[in-house]
Amino acid sequence: MKLTVLLGVGVVLAIAIVSASICIDYLTLPKTSIEPEVRVTPDIVSYNSYVESDTIDFYVTVGEVSNSFSDNVKSIRVNITYYNEEDYITGCSYGYTELEMLKPDQKAPFSVYTTLESLTGIPARAELSCDALVTYEQPIDGIDITLKSNGTDEYGYYTITGELQNNGPSRASGLKVICACYDSEGDVIAVSHAYPSSPRLNVGSKSAFELSSKPHMIRPSSYKLSIHVASYEPIFDMRYPLFFALMAVFMAFILYMKKYKGW
Repeated sequence: MKLTVLLGVGVVLAIAIVSASICIDYLTLPKTSIEPEVRVTPDIVSYNSYVESDTIDFYVTVGEVSNSFSDNVKSIRVNITYYNEEDYITGCSYGYTELEMLKPDQKAPFSVYTTLESLTGIPARAELSCDALVTYEQPIDGIDITLKSNGTDEYGYYTITGELQNNGPSRASGLKVICACYDSEGDVIAVSHAYPSSPRLNVGSKSAFELSSKPHMIRPSSYKLSIHVASYEPIFDMRYPLFFALMAVFMAFILYMKKYKGW
């Protein structure tokens, strides 16, 4: 009888622990709201195209998108249609901006790679368009660039080195540093990105990064750095404290039953 009661109590507590863990997981998920799917057309500020040769030859289009609307936008997609000298369409491609979300008046670079083989040669021209979704969400920020310097490495590539610091509310993960390089007219001529040496960054911690213009030996007139943050981890994970608290209650219950109920 005692063993049966003990097993019953254990099963009830196990179910309670699992249920509480599921509830806490649900409560700590990022909060989402139902948003109307309103599509808008952000402005393409500038773009340039070039051929990049590697094991496969690519026709690369780089540029910059600006959010000219009063709301935040996300899922910012750049669509490209390529034409030959006879003005026939030779191919289509698309890509997304390096930042997933833009505030009003904020800009973000993009780069779209298309194989030359699929285009049957270098296009004579290209037409670009952009679309995005209006969102009530806010981009994640709190990561600051505390140091940065630029120069040329021994091979002639333009480099930018620096340091990130987490001034956000909790440990950050999925960090990416994005660089847009401009010519003297303010047009984008190259886009690159790099990841800091530490994949996760605790609050107050710093991590170094290095960007390179490779494979382009360019010397831009100016550049702009942006930071993408994938997520902040929960400040306090309640699952383990809850588990140990429930185990303590279970042990206290067993001791009580042994002492006062004669188990």
